[in-house]
Amino acid sequence: TTTSSSSSAPTKKFDPYSTYRHSTQALPESDGKSKTEAELNKLKKKQREILGNEEEGRITSIQVTTQEICASQQQQSSSDGFVGGSMGSTSGDGLLLSQTLKRNMEKQKKRENTGFTTKAMRDVEALKKSKVYKRSKLRLVMEDKVLILVEFENGRNGTGGKVGKLLDEVKERLFVEGVGDLGMYVTPPKQEIDLDKTFKEEGLVPTGKAFVYFRGGKRSAPYLKEGVAV
Repeated sequence: TTTSSSSSAPTKKFDPYSTYRHSTQALPESDGKSKTEAELNKLKKKQREILGNEEEGRITSIQVTTQEICASQQQQSSSDGFVGGSMGSTSGDGLLLSQTLKRNMEKQKKRENTGFTTKAMRDVEALKKSKVYKRSKLRLVMEDKVLILVEFENGRNGTGGKVGKLLDEVKERLFVEGVGDLGMYVTPPKQEIDLDKTFKEEGLVPTGKAFVYFRGGKRSAPYLKEGVAV
């Protein structure tokens, strides 16, 4: 007589939710990276090509003038058929504040409506929407209405470098010795700029307007070097 033994396969437990589960991570490519990671690397490479390898905060142009002269030049440009943003107009500042508030509200609404995503997916989305600027232009308004126009490199990371470093270079180029420490703020609303942060962190890339003051109090003596024309 012969006996036969049969082994039964384990019964798979029924999962009613299996059809509703899915992974948000893209399938890996042949090199082991997901499509999302590959796209992220491609975007970062393109960003590096645009920014180049220039030193962060390197000043490419600096000019000293007054708000009154700038306003006159803007008015003349407008009458000649060229329309541009005013250097120091209240309406321009109000429009800037309104646009900033609108963008913040849109960002908040989008965050509330966004489902689960991976960090790579969020980074790709952010890079797609971000604009890359090789240089930035900054308007520094002194307490006596002297206006310093500075153009500088944003550098390989696009941050513009630390605010304090560029401010020290401006002081070394234009100001007499012994003027003391400088501070900077933006308005409206009035907010002190952290000199240890980068221009990008403080929202001053690719352009911005900031007010500079002497921390030791308003100076009555001239602070510009001899030969610096206003």
